[in-house]
Formats: sequence, structure tokens, C-alpha cells
Amino acid sequence: MYERHTLHARKYADEVKRPAKSKQVKYELRTTLVAGFHTKESIEELSKDLNGQPMLYLQKFVDSGRCIDQGLQSISEDVAKEYQNILKKTIKEVHLRGY
Repeated sequence: MYERHTLHARKYADEVKRPAKSKQVKYELRTTLVAGFHTKESIEELSKDLNGQPMLYLQKFVDSGRCIDQGLQSISEDVAKEYQNILKKTIKEVHLRGY
């Protein structure tokens, strides 16, 4: 399942980077962390994909009860901080939101 989401994100990565590099368009990059979708390895890949971006927000998943996939779970704050440290190697500012 995660691979499908990763491919979708990569499909648009160049389109996101183009206006971002021009600095003419204000934007916010964010990822909602979901257990089972995100792993240390997938975060390392994300770090490579977003290398050089100025800022990223890592959001805590909150089950609203209206998700297509039932039983999705958030990632603990400790794991989110680990992911934050990985991403800070290539992204200037990485913030946690909702933790």
C-alpha cells in the first residue's frame, strides 16, 4: 500500500520542486505520519526526494472515523522525532505538528 502512495508522490515531485525553486509561489510541504505507511527506510527515501527544500511539517495522524482504510494508527512522538532527525540532514527546517 505504501508503495502506491510513494509512486503517487514521486510522480508530482518535479512539479512541486519547479515552482518551489523559483520562490514565486508560497507553499507548505507536509506529510501525515501513519504507522505501516512510514518506516525509517521510507523516511530516508523522502529525505532524498526533498533534498534542499527549506521546510517540511510532519503531522500526527488523527483518525477522524471517515478514513477509507479502517484501523490506521498514528506514529509515536519518539518515532516522529527520529524521523525528524533523519529529514533534518537534507531539509533545513523540519517541524512536528500535533505531537
